[in-house]
Amino acid sequence: MFGLGASFVSLPCIGAPQQWFSERRGLAIGLAMSGSGIGGLVVANITMAAIKSIGYRWALRIDGIIVFVLLSIATCFVRPFGDVKKTGGGRKIINWYLFKNPLFTLIFLHGLITTFGYMTPFFLLPSHANALNISPLVGTNLSAIMSAINAVARVFTGYMGDKLGRFNSLFICTFICGLTCLVIWINVHNEATLWAFAILYGFFGGGYIALFPTVQPQIVGLEHIGPAIGMLYYTNVFGYMFGTPIATALIGLSTPANYVNGAIWAGVTIIVGSLFAGWARIMKGGWKWARI
Repeated sequence: MFGLGASFVSLPCIGAPQQWFSERRGLAIGLAMSGSGIGGLVVANITMAAIKSIGYRWALRIDGIIVFVLLSIATCFVRPFGDVKKTGGGRKIINWYLFKNPLFTLIFLHGLITTFGYMTPFFLLPSHANALNISPLVGTNLSAIMSAINAVARVFTGYMGDKLGRFNSLFICTFICGLTCLVIWINVHNEATLWAFAILYGFFGGGYIALFPTVQPQIVGLEHIGPAIGMLYYTNVFGYMFGTPIATALIGLSTPANYVNGAIWAGVTIIVGSLFAGWARIMKGGWKWARI
């Protein structure tokens, strides 16, 4: 039920800014999506403190009250630009006609493959820190700090997309995101390298999250943005559901657990996904450098 409600909330907040902004669309979406990163930092700490002091039941009630109040305010401000049908509303749940557009198909594959590796570091870095016998405090706060960096990065990379080109920036951020797994995470042996990876991955990972939806109006136009956003985020289901369990299984193939296997899995899937974004960029603007 929570997942269903969250989808009804998040997708309109991604689609609406694209309808109202053109030149600064990347910055607008980056600001809108930075809220989830800030929430991951703030609400997680509030929940942990509440669980320790008043128990998990009241902690969940407090979370529910916070979400209800904030979403009640948000519903007063999130509005479509014009009639819903102008942005693709009223069509079928699955809109196969979108795949007639080769650029949409490439970005669909980009999202499908990238998500198999994207969340792996967020889930596994705390246990990796414990395996390295680093202070438990580091492992506890690692995901929260990455969420904070991710939130800041979404704003910055959204602005970068407006200046350098959204297709260019999406490919760059996603590729570097995977590269950090293969170059840095593989070589994490102490706290310093762990934090270096967490910061860089959190930053460029935020770029992927912010820029993935910003290229859609350039692919399908605003008249199809609603169905396109729904179809593209449908790809997240498979990657987020199976990606981290696959990485965990690969890590557990050896004794003691070998996190290099998880890093390779995350890095390879993200880089392969980024190549589809690069392919889409080339189809859109050719090999010549331009703000695409």
